[in-house]
Amino acid sequence: MVGDNAGWHKSRGLILPNNMELIYIPAHTPEMNTTEQIWDEVREKDFKNRFFDSLKKVTAQLCESSAHIPNNLVKSLCNRDWINAMF
Repeated sequence: MVGDNAGWHKSRGLILPNNMELIYIPAHTPEMNTTEQIWDEVREKDFKNRFFDSLKKVTAQLCESSAHIPNNLVKSLCNRDWINAMF
C-alpha cells in the first residue's frame, strides 16, 4: 500500500498483515500520488466553477463522477514506473 507521507496517515500502533507493506512517497510530490492525479481529472471535469449548497450534493457529484471515470484513464494516470517496479 502506498501512502502520501502525511503525518496523520501514519500510526505506530498499526499492525500490518504479513502480505502487506507500506511504502511512502516523498513529501510534497502530488505528481507521484495517483489519487491526486485522478482527483485532478474529476475536479477539472465535474467540479470546476460549480457551487454546491450542501455536502450531500458534493458527495453525490463525487460518487457520480467516480463511477464514470473510464478504466483506461485510471490505468494511464496510475501507470507509473516506480509502482510497476514493485510488482
